[in-house]
Amino acid sequence: MFQRLALTALHRWGEKEGRKPLVLRGARQVGKTTLVKLFAREFDVFIELNLEEKENARLFAGEVSFDDLLAGIYAKAGVRMENKRTLIFIDEIQNEPEAVRSLRYFYEKRPDLHVIAAGSLLESLVGNHISFPVGRVEYMALHPCTFTEFLGALGENVLVEQIERLTVPQSVHSYVMDLFRKYMIVGGLPEAVANYAKYKDWVRLNDIFNSLIAGYKDDIEKYAKELQKLGAKNVLISLGGDGAMLIDEFGKRHKAGVLKEKVINTVGSGDSMVAGFVAGYEKTKSYPYALKLGSVCGNATAFLDGLATKEKINELLAKFN
Repeated sequence: MFQRLALTALHRWGEKEGRKPLVLRGARQVGKTTLVKLFAREFDVFIELNLEEKENARLFAGEVSFDDLLAGIYAKAGVRMENKRTLIFIDEIQNEPEAVRSLRYFYEKRPDLHVIAAGSLLESLVGNHISFPVGRVEYMALHPCTFTEFLGALGENVLVEQIERLTVPQSVHSYVMDLFRKYMIVGGLPEAVANYAKYKDWVRLNDIFNSLIAGYKDDIEKYAKELQKLGAKNVLISLGGDGAMLIDEFGKRHKAGVLKEKVINTVGSGDSMVAGFVAGYEKTKSYPYALKLGSVCGNATAFLDGLATKEKINELLAKFN
């Protein structure tokens, strides 16, 4: 794994006086877990608890004292409680509200322990009346790889130093711009960067991108349901070239595809879809029809140089299955 700039920030946190449990925030697949495992190499003891595993989540769910909880964490990891430099990593912490609340006790009762928490949908906790202990945790945001991190993965360490000092020779400007174009194609997600750095093969990236897109689509549905918990009746989601999705008030999922026609301008397509959905539901009280009309209106705007017209909407309705 290549070096991440965020590792330096973790080092500073680890050595800081008055250190609090760290909540690591970031989108799916930006490398949170991998970063923590790299950081863990500097510790005598590393305990990882993924709360997607029910056995791990149950450690926090019971009504036990903090001392009992801590003893259980060590026992589950098969590690003796000794006076050693220890990092405890609680991943996917959003799966167990009591784990979130326990962070305050790590700060108050065992400040010697290094504790990092991470999760994929941490913002959704607010809607469930769950909050991180105020004043007893600190936060760090992890973002996709920067251009210099991409260069470092490719072994271009001299260029990294020159860019940071703003001393890149004019003679290599076109070479650097070519690398930047490659970075824009590969993107900043660590798995894609590491794969390209190793193989220099664009085709190999397809499976990674498809997997990442599928994961993000799963998250879309999770966020939609969280919005419903906050009071939204229906959640309409535009999926671009993959159509649209509706999670209705009964929790049922509806999907609509897209029509194949030349896209001229997508500006206003989202608003057109919403307008079509509202009109369709007001007319029929049918969610499937409302989604169909909304999708057609969005498509009609995308296929025209301007907003959808009645004629274009009727034309596409006749084609839409």
